[in-house]
Amino acid sequence: MGNKDGELACLNLAIEKCLKQKGFSKKIGLMLSGNDVERDNNEAPDFLRCYKPTNCNGKSVIIGIEHYRVDHYSEKLRNKKVSSLGVQYENEVKKSIEKWKPELSEDTEIPDNVLSDFSDILLQAFEQRIQATYNTFISAFGYSLNKHLPSIDNYLSVVNRYGGDCEKKLALLLEVHTDFSQLFYHDHKGIHHNDNIIPIFEDIVEILETVDNRKVDYLILCFGKTIYDDTTKVVAISTSNIRKQLQKLHIPIYHYAGHDIFLSEFQTPRLDLTSKVDYKRNEGGYDFHISITSRDIKDESRMDMIIGAYRFIKIIECKGMNYATTEPVEMFYELFDEYVPQEFQLSSQDIVKIIASNIFNRGVDLDEKYRVFNKKWDRDKT
Repeated sequence: MGNKDGELACLNLAIEKCLKQKGFSKKIGLMLSGNDVERDNNEAPDFLRCYKPTNCNGKSVIIGIEHYRVDHYSEKLRNKKVSSLGVQYENEVKKSIEKWKPELSEDTEIPDNVLSDFSDILLQAFEQRIQATYNTFISAFGYSLNKHLPSIDNYLSVVNRYGGDCEKKLALLLEVHTDFSQLFYHDHKGIHHNDNIIPIFEDIVEILETVDNRKVDYLILCFGKTIYDDTTKVVAISTSNIRKQLQKLHIPIYHYAGHDIFLSEFQTPRLDLTSKVDYKRNEGGYDFHISITSRDIKDESRMDMIIGAYRFIKIIECKGMNYATTEPVEMFYELFDEYVPQEFQLSSQDIVKIIASNIFNRGVDLDEKYRVFNKKWDRDKT
């Protein structure tokens, strides 16, 4: 069992978001909002609640709720367990706020020692972000779920023991912390970037489909940043036919086609990373500047990864499926796709040769194409 205050905060957020929705999601929110059932301390699942409908004909429901957390920022330890770097960061933020709260007020300037402390926290968050990869997130997602699946029968026995004549239900509450805000999402509505998309990937759906829908009734997924804020979104669905449930909610499933897909799980894209942060005061507040040095993936390997992801995109597009990709791949696609024949068997070397030949023969102004791409996606502001 995790931090009870954190688990309760996640549950309350899920209830709040579900009750603002309609139909089945609101029904789940009502069940989650029932009264706590008295039971032995530290007894799983994390919550056991009884919901009594307001209408006379409705049957009372007792629902067990097991919470677990998934972090995009994770690492594998020597004992093969997965540790959440996001939790560590969140704890550092809370400790610093409590530590410096007496010295902060609206009428006084923030002291240097406080700014220095928060600069270090900012740097920590930045390092975690640039080292995070898709495969690390998917591995952490599967790891967290698989830790709980063996206990499902135990959760059910507790629900049955306290349920009496009530209708008995079991739900998994997934607190998911992700950072996929910089991706380019392609679906039938077009391309989305920085639109606070719910990152439901094909790999996530396949993992969720391993949950036995004869035993677990509902999945409540909370998607937000490392520290939840107003942009956090909640998806509440039945475990029966997850894809159909998502379709009813108009939530697309995306195939991932970013260049980092070729990195192994928990492999960091930057090696020998060193970084520092400086700050300076100005009339409007404070400016922070982060500088980094690292040994990155070799340029040749990086280009192979980008072209490999591009080739995958062409296969996905042929099948009419949604996908999400990273900025280097999106740039490659928008700049060069018009020059590449629709032939999926082309090697990376062939694609490079064809593009180079077309650019040379047509006198393509690459600087202008870069400028158009940067303007289209406001990259000059980043």
